[in-house]
Amino acid sequence: MCIKILHCVVDEKFIDGAIELFDSIEGYKNEYVIIDSQNKNLEYIKSEIVKQEDEAWYIENCIVNNNFNIVILHNLISLNSELIYRTNSMIKVIWLSWGFDLYELPMPITPLINLTNQIKGNYIRIFENYVVKRIKRTISEIIIHQFKNVVRWRNVLKRIDYYSGVFLEEFDLLIRDRRFNAKKIQYNYVSRKSPLKIENIEKYNIDGRRNIIIGHQANPLLNHENTFKRIKRLNISSDIDIICPLSYGPETEIKRILELGSNMFGKNFIPLLDFMPYDQYLKVYDSVNVAIFNIERQCAVGNIILAIWDGVKVFLPKSSLNYRHFINLGIRVYSIEDELNLNNIKENASREEVKENRKLLLENYSFDSVRTKLTNSLKLIEKNICKRPSPK
Repeated sequence: MCIKILHCVVDEKFIDGAIELFDSIEGYKNEYVIIDSQNKNLEYIKSEIVKQEDEAWYIENCIVNNNFNIVILHNLISLNSELIYRTNSMIKVIWLSWGFDLYELPMPITPLINLTNQIKGNYIRIFENYVVKRIKRTISEIIIHQFKNVVRWRNVLKRIDYYSGVFLEEFDLLIRDRRFNAKKIQYNYVSRKSPLKIENIEKYNIDGRRNIIIGHQANPLLNHENTFKRIKRLNISSDIDIICPLSYGPETEIKRILELGSNMFGKNFIPLLDFMPYDQYLKVYDSVNVAIFNIERQCAVGNIILAIWDGVKVFLPKSSLNYRHFINLGIRVYSIEDELNLNNIKENASREEVKENRKLLLENYSFDSVRTKLTNSLKLIEKNICKRPSPK
């Protein structure tokens, strides 16, 4: 039988790549929907096959009836928690987590890693971002009776049949929660436009690069201030620019980082304030020798992969999930604590290092390798789908 898959998506930049990948696999009929009561103009999704439906549509197709074999949640918030929990028992539910749904929402999930020290060096902001948030959340649960919602999300964990995180390590951490009984599959968001191709493995020029790129957005968890101070103490050369992508994030944080960067580095501070098309963003790395992602949780993985592929030295906190993951794969990344020094900033990566990193990235993150892993995962799920009449 032809397996029918419903994809519940949100308006994000990498959904078009996911559509391209899933539709490239034969034997599956995919439908892509945004479940929302209001039709909105989509900002990032360009594919015209994505439909916008209301909750009544989902109830009819996936709760009252089982008109799909599989429901895929692209991020846990792509669907109302009650709808997920009530999904027809004959339908397999897959959760593809991102990061936001694991680390930043008042969800059912015990933090996967210790996040209390994510904002470094500014204890007032640590207090504001964590203690105050936690107090507000507790008050809202008591006063507005939101505890019911937390319980509902905890029930959602029990309803998930299959799970893939951005990192395999995230499943191993999630499985510690007794409510979580999902099976592990493998999927990563990737686009055919990705430069990770075997024919590109020898195409690179790392000589003469000198600039530094810091982070990928305006987010307190990326510790821009702490990173700026580390760089400033190194007395780097005046011909090195500090590039800082700030095209999205809270306006107050963008403004704060702009002021900090300009005061510390003057004309050498280059903020990127406008959202760039993928091809244009790739060219930013042509002048970059060092990329710093000073964040504890899994984050900025697409940017990190592009940087490593392009021969950039990527610096991460040793305690971060990002650092642990890439080291586990055998990929050479650098620790901020031990290796962010003047010599490593000035020296380009060796050609041997770039080539070895590229081989490992091809094995794990190229379109073809991700497609193969996804195909194998879907075949595994297909075997476990209960035998029943084909959906309408």
